[in-house]
Amino acid sequence: MKAIKKPYVFLISGFLILFLVQLCDKDGLDWRPTFSNEEKIPFSAFILYDLLDELFPEQDILISYNSFYQAADSTDFRGSNWIFMNTQFNPDFLDTDKMLNYVSAGNCVFISAAYVTGPLADSLKLHSGFTVFTGDSIQLNFLDTGIKLQKPYPIQKIGMYNYFSSYDTSKVTVLGRDESGKVNFIKNQYGKGFFLLHSVPYAFTNYQILKKGTLAYQAGAFTYLPVQRTIWDEYYKESRAELKSPLKYIFNRQPLRWAYYTSLIGLLLFMVFAARRRQRSIPVVQPPKNDTLGFVKTVAGLYFQHGDHKNLIEKKVTYFSETLRSKLYIQEEPFTEQFINALSAKTGVKEEKVQKLFDHLADLRKRPKVLEKDLLDANGEIDKFKKEANIS
Repeated sequence: MKAIKKPYVFLISGFLILFLVQLCDKDGLDWRPTFSNEEKIPFSAFILYDLLDELFPEQDILISYNSFYQAADSTDFRGSNWIFMNTQFNPDFLDTDKMLNYVSAGNCVFISAAYVTGPLADSLKLHSGFTVFTGDSIQLNFLDTGIKLQKPYPIQKIGMYNYFSSYDTSKVTVLGRDESGKVNFIKNQYGKGFFLLHSVPYAFTNYQILKKGTLAYQAGAFTYLPVQRTIWDEYYKESRAELKSPLKYIFNRQPLRWAYYTSLIGLLLFMVFAARRRQRSIPVVQPPKNDTLGFVKTVAGLYFQHGDHKNLIEKKVTYFSETLRSKLYIQEEPFTEQFINALSAKTGVKEEKVQKLFDHLADLRKRPKVLEKDLLDANGEIDKFKKEANIS
């Protein structure tokens, strides 16, 4: 019996040690960029939201958990500000149309997002650029001498820095730049109201505020909004897609998280040792015949006989593109210049190699007929790229 148990002891002990090492990372912090007003993790906006009562004294501060179309359609929000903050802001056509009407009527919208895309960006003629963040910090400041900081505000702990590369100069006033002159804060007049667009949402997070120890930059940015009723958005957030359950409450609190994992490990140990001693002998049952392999061979044979390499290359390229977008969180459409730039930046593969690969794939998709050799070559190039980019 001891000889039988010994391997399990080593297995469970090794698993426990590995699990605890992963659990106890060096700072124990959750670095997800949620920008939520409810959480106190580094990249949420709990402190900023708490400041709104001081920035807009004697005004109602409301929270919206619905899409802009639903919220603005159900309540009278005349004479108000609306604040959006997220990594990406991409409202659909209905939301965009409602938002443009809202601003045109004399209201104000503040959007801080690294990427503003979709119908809203098209309507405002807005385009964003980015650079890979390699320095110690990005220095931000205002242009208005009335609120310009004596020392630029440093932004740290971000992987990529975004800025506004082009906009409608006839309607836009530049409010802020970085130390290299790139525009990160603009005012876009629209009808009787205006949009305030900021490209570095991390500037408003708990981490940046506590790191610097001052709210001067954040307060300066919000002084451009009139003192009136203000709505804080919680709908257009990455964190909205997370599971809303008791487990989220447990995982967000370290003592409860430890207790949860300890209970799981204890249950596992009980199942391995106690249950083994009590169970009766189990007769050996021959596993059923695996017909899956035969099915796969049959399907492969049909493709081979049919010889539809064009169809196969279409499926291969589509699957490859979606794999890159989902695993690397690339929002741009495949085969576009923005997609190529983002893919090169995130994988470390030279942009020329990425461009060459996708040019080849695009050429194959355009051909009326694809040969078996072309299919094999394309498959080899894709596998080589995935290996170089360390994508499984």
